[in-house]
Amino acid sequence: MLVPFTLLLNAAAIFLLEPFAGKWLMPWYGGSPAVWNACMFFFQGVLLAGYLYAHCLQRLSLPVQIGVHGVVMVATCLTLPVSIVTTGVPGAAVHPSWNVVVDLFRSIGAIFFVLSATSPLLQAWFVQSGSRHNPYPLFAASNLGSLIGLLAFPFIVEPWLPLSAQGAWLTIASAAVMVLVSASGLACWRTRACDTLATDEAVGLEQPVSVAVAAPPQAGLWLLLSMCPCMLLMGNTVHLTSEIAPMPLLWIVPLALYLASFVVAFSHTRYSAAVTRWAGPAFFACALVIAWRVFLQRHEAIDLLLHCLLLATGATALHGQLATARPDAGRLTEYYTVISLGGLVASGFCALIAPLLFNWQAEYPLAIVATLLLVVWPAIPRLHLRDGSVISRTARLAVAGIVFLGLAWNIYFSERASRTLLRERTFFGDFQVNIGAAGRTFQLVHGRTTHGAQMISDDVRVRRIPLCYYFLTGPVGRVMLSSRSLPIATDVAVVGLGVGSLAAYGEPGDRYDFYEIDEAVERVADGNGPFTFLADARDRGAEMRVIIGDARLRLQKAESARYGMIVLDAFSSDAIPVHLLTVEAVGEYLQALQEDGLLVFHISNNFVDLEPVIANLAAALGLEAFVQDNIDISEEETKRGKMPSTWVVAARSAEALDPIVRSGDWRRCNQRRGVELWTDQFSNVLAVMRQWGDGQRDAP
Repeated sequence: MLVPFTLLLNAAAIFLLEPFAGKWLMPWYGGSPAVWNACMFFFQGVLLAGYLYAHCLQRLSLPVQIGVHGVVMVATCLTLPVSIVTTGVPGAAVHPSWNVVVDLFRSIGAIFFVLSATSPLLQAWFVQSGSRHNPYPLFAASNLGSLIGLLAFPFIVEPWLPLSAQGAWLTIASAAVMVLVSASGLACWRTRACDTLATDEAVGLEQPVSVAVAAPPQAGLWLLLSMCPCMLLMGNTVHLTSEIAPMPLLWIVPLALYLASFVVAFSHTRYSAAVTRWAGPAFFACALVIAWRVFLQRHEAIDLLLHCLLLATGATALHGQLATARPDAGRLTEYYTVISLGGLVASGFCALIAPLLFNWQAEYPLAIVATLLLVVWPAIPRLHLRDGSVISRTARLAVAGIVFLGLAWNIYFSERASRTLLRERTFFGDFQVNIGAAGRTFQLVHGRTTHGAQMISDDVRVRRIPLCYYFLTGPVGRVMLSSRSLPIATDVAVVGLGVGSLAAYGEPGDRYDFYEIDEAVERVADGNGPFTFLADARDRGAEMRVIIGDARLRLQKAESARYGMIVLDAFSSDAIPVHLLTVEAVGEYLQALQEDGLLVFHISNNFVDLEPVIANLAAALGLEAFVQDNIDISEEETKRGKMPSTWVVAARSAEALDPIVRSGDWRRCNQRRGVELWTDQFSNVLAVMRQWGDGQRDAP
């Protein structure tokens, strides 16, 4: 029981370390979801290095292996405690993904390497100890530990522990794993010493373990069967969190299904065999339904369920084939090394190469089709058709082609049919510029979230009308118009450019600074794109600047008391930039704000209620804060381009807010029991999650 327990604890520590590192790095790279993809690439790379190390050790005798690994673990202890050292967002010439990898390598590279090597090493030692048991179910135990760690982080660790405490507990867990690995190695050595003949009788072994080289076709099959499910996982995650339900923590669902598929495939029970056998047909059915769902009415819950089933069945089917293709136990470490290489190739393609090759999420339909071919390929010859070689190949290619065309139309070309003018994909996300359904507006859209719109017109007065959340009669419109007579209205900072809608409120002599982390958004709003809010404001005599970089880091460099108003408009999508809503961050905003200045927060979000978060911040910093829920929109206002929105306005004194509050419909922000103060060390998004479908829509 010592070896399975050690493997389970080791895997749980790995999957606690991964989200810990990702959460720590997110603020330094603008809260982009691509940070997690870069983290996954690093973890897969180090995992491969750990597996290669374990494989190379098999050339040595068991006592020497244990001694060498003991020295490596002692050296790794010198890098403890667990913490992340960051360099921050690099210049435009360097892709941020590489800086993420460098930060992780410098911070936790050694400990993650040791933890990664544990699973194949312990399983190899288990075989060499002379055990008569099949070692491969230990891989299922390891993935079960990964699943436990994955679910424990958001639901147990994050709600209760700040990052510093998480690092301390991870240090203890890592040290405990190394102690257990040492104890397990000594136990295996002792068992072998007591019965030297047991090794030859181990399952799948006819001679002592040696390093073998797989035949290329077999190694290639292992590579494909590990690579395609990983590509399916990454493509599915991006699609779910951007196109279907842009809600925080949703990425946990596909990763949990992916890990569960390993547990099912390698547990080798009669129930797992039945599940694996039926997973292929179920995947085929899901792929066909999703491919042609473009002709059916869409529903978020149904689409979410379909894509989750697609991932679960596809990963289970391929991992089942992978388990069936396993070699004898003498080549166990080689087998795991190839599996790890498949994960690295898949994550590298999705995180680093695909964004450069495609301006849309092409890797997802490609992964589905590749998985479909691998699922269908061994099944068709069983039909015993005449001239099976020709018919089976034709059938496979026909099915794959039909599914790919349907998926491409569903995910990409159907959007072009709705008059998409521009698509762009960057480290910080992918977006498109559309012509609205009525043909009267340009819209900037990311997935299901609309980030702004402008009327299509040659008349400057018509183009100037702010739409969506920025409507004249909406909360932010009342703030801008009510403060128009005050000096604070002339110097404004806006965090989040969008299409530059707030520039519509700029008058001659005003100075607006828009802080935007993505240069591609600047090109759309203030360059080659169709939006003219900033250009029209300059023509009126207002000064408009776009400052590229993470808003919090750039505002730290702003002169003291520079701005009369700071508008934070970065919380409407699934990836909430938590680092912009901590007590330390708001304190920094106040340093750049005039004494009687205003902080304005746009908190419209389908899935997260940020009102109690801001109420806590206001209470901690001695601010007055009021909120307006502008949810009930008339049909006439909807036709004119207005969308539901929720805004918060805060200031150091009630007097500064008096002109705003008197405009009507404002109420004081309410704190909520169970929602604690967010700091740079602690935040709990789970505590402010809404129920499904509760709250305003992000897109019309």
